[in-house]
Amino acid sequence: MIKEISIAGLNNDPIKVKKPNIPQSDNKDLPRFFFNMLLVAQKHSGKTFLLAKLIKNYQKTKILDNEGNIHKVRIILFAPTAFSESNKIYETLNVDPEDIHVNYSDDQLLMVLDEIKQENDEIKEYRKKLQLYEKFKKVKDVHELSDEEILELHMFKFNKHHIEKPKHEHERINFLIFDDIIGTNNGAFRKSGSALQNLIIKNRHHFTNVILTTQYIKSINPIIRENIDIWCLYKSQNKKSLIDKIYELVSGVVSEEHFIELFEYATEKPFSAFVIDNHKETPKENKFKINWNTIIRIG
Repeated sequence: MIKEISIAGLNNDPIKVKKPNIPQSDNKDLPRFFFNMLLVAQKHSGKTFLLAKLIKNYQKTKILDNEGNIHKVRIILFAPTAFSESNKIYETLNVDPEDIHVNYSDDQLLMVLDEIKQENDEIKEYRKKLQLYEKFKKVKDVHELSDEEILELHMFKFNKHHIEKPKHEHERINFLIFDDIIGTNNGAFRKSGSALQNLIIKNRHHFTNVILTTQYIKSINPIIRENIDIWCLYKSQNKKSLIDKIYELVSGVVSEEHFIELFEYATEKPFSAFVIDNHKETPKENKFKINWNTIIRIG
C-alpha cells in the first residue's frame, strides 16, 4: 500500500506565464502558426495546388495578434520551376518577383533570413520608441526618465510624429516555400547543420512558416522530419515508408492500423491528400484531414 503525504508550503500548481503574442488567422480551422509543413508526392499529384490553396485561405482572412493588430502575409519562393508553364498556380499568390528564387543555396537563404530579421528589428525599434513616448507623456517629472531615455526622446524631438515609421508597422507572417529543391543537388534536405535545417528548428524566431515539397521521403534529413508539424501525403506513398518514416511521429494519437486506414481513405480519390496536422495547438480530434476542408476520424 502506498501513502501520499502532502508537504506543507509546497504545491505542484501550474506556473503562470504570459501567453506568447503569436499572430493567428481569425479562421480557427486553418493550421496554427508557426509550422513546418512537408508535402510528399510524385509529379502532377496536386501538391503545389494544395500548398497554394492553403496560403490563399490565409490571404482571405485577417491575421491578428493578441492586441488586435493585423499582420500581412509575405511569400518567399525557392523553386527551380517557379516560372515554368506547369507551375502557373504560383501566379495566383501574387508573390513579389524579388521574393522568387529559382536557385537555392545556404548563402541565399541566409540573406533572406537576414532581411527578415532586419525588417523585424526595425519594427521592434519603432514600437520601443512609441512605448517610450507614451511613458514620457505620463511622467510628472522628467527626472523620472533615464539619461538614455531623454536622449532618445530628443532624437525625435519629444514628438511621436517625428518617429520614422518602418515600411511595415507589424511583423509580416512569412511563408518560405522550398519546392522540389532536392533536384538541385545541393544537399539542402540531406545535409546536417544546413541553413535550411536550422531554419526549421528555429522558424518561430523568424516569424516564418516553412513549406517543403519533395518526391522522395527518404531524401529528407531525419532532423527535418522530426520537426515537421504538418504532413501532406498522396496515394503514391509506399506503405512501408509511411510506417518507417512517418507513423512513429503520430503514434501517440492513432494506432498503426487506423493510421493506414485513414491514409487509404483520404487518398482514394485523385489529387486528394492525407493531411496530418500534428501541431501542438491542434486539437487531437482535428489532426487528420482530406486536403484542408474535411476532417476525418475513426468511428
